Amino acid sequence: MVIARSVNETFSYVCKADRALDASLQTTFRLRRLPSTVGIALDNLHEGNADGQVTLKVGDQKMVALMAGIDGWENFNDAEGNQVEFKRNAGERSVFGVIVKNPALRSMIDHLPPDIADELAAVIREENTVSEDDLKN
Repeated sequence: MVIARSVNETFSYVCKADRALDASLQTTFRLRRLPSTVGIALDNLHEGNADGQVTLKVGDQKMVALMAGIDGWENFNDAEGNQVEFKRNAGERSVFGVIVKNPALRSMIDHLPPDIADELAAVIREENTVSEDDLKN
């Protein structure tokens, strides 16, 4: 039996770089699973050239995943030690041609170091993949 999944469900994630730290020092990202329509649209982000070759727009895919998949954070400080307040757009927005409900502001993504942005985008995408164990249940 197929079970409907919640598009409002979130989960906490601590980046690999913070896992060795005391819990009070770790930054925790609140991530959400992407609606199937966003996941499918991510797979369609590509471009063709005059030779007929198609290349994936990996950067665009990451930005959509981050803006759609980050729901907030805790203990995320700027260089002066101040908490970075998480903000989002209200309503549906087009992010690289993909319609996303209440996406994070682009300026929020700018706060992420590139390696952390890559890690979070990968985790968000992985959470939208059905595992073999899920298929068995």
